[in-house]
Amino acid sequence: MATKAQILTSLAIWGVPLFSTTLAVPLSEQNPIGIQLMNDLAWHGVSDQIQIHQPSVQGKPPHIDVWERISIANTYGNWAYVKNLIDCQQWTQIPFSTIDRNGYFVSWSDAPRSVKAAWEAHGQGNERVITGVCGLYGITKQGRDTPETDKSGNYVER
Repeated sequence: MATKAQILTSLAIWGVPLFSTTLAVPLSEQNPIGIQLMNDLAWHGVSDQIQIHQPSVQGKPPHIDVWERISIANTYGNWAYVKNLIDCQQWTQIPFSTIDRNGYFVSWSDAPRSVKAAWEAHGQGNERVITGVCGLYGITKQGRDTPETDKSGNYVER
C-alpha cells in the first residue's frame, strides 16, 4: 500500500505538468530569463487590468522603458507581457517587444494577435501607466507644459 507521501509525490510528478503553462514544453525549450520575469513577485498594479514590473523601469527622462503586463480578455492571470517605451514629453507609449509562453522575447511586429489586442484595449496611451512611470522621475502631465520658474529676481516664491 502506498503511503501518503508517495501518493502526493506521484500527483506532483504527473499532475503539475498537466496544469502548468510554464511546463507545457520541455525545460530545454524554455528561456529561463523570460520565465523568471513573468513569475517575478515585483509586478505592481496600476489599474484593474494592468501591472508594471518596477525593477525593469529604466532609461533617462523623457524616454523610459518598462515591462507591463495586461490581462487578456479581462482574465486576471492570463497576461500579455509588453515592453513599452514611455515618452514623458509627448505623454505616449510605444510597444516594442513581448514575451511568448515559453519565455522568449519576441519583436512587437511578430507578437500574437491576442497580445496586440490586449495592448490596444488597455495599454495604449494608458494614463495611469504613463503617470505612474513618469511620476517616478518627478514628471507630471501638467508639469511638462509649464515653463521653468522665473528666478531672475522679478518673482517672489511663497
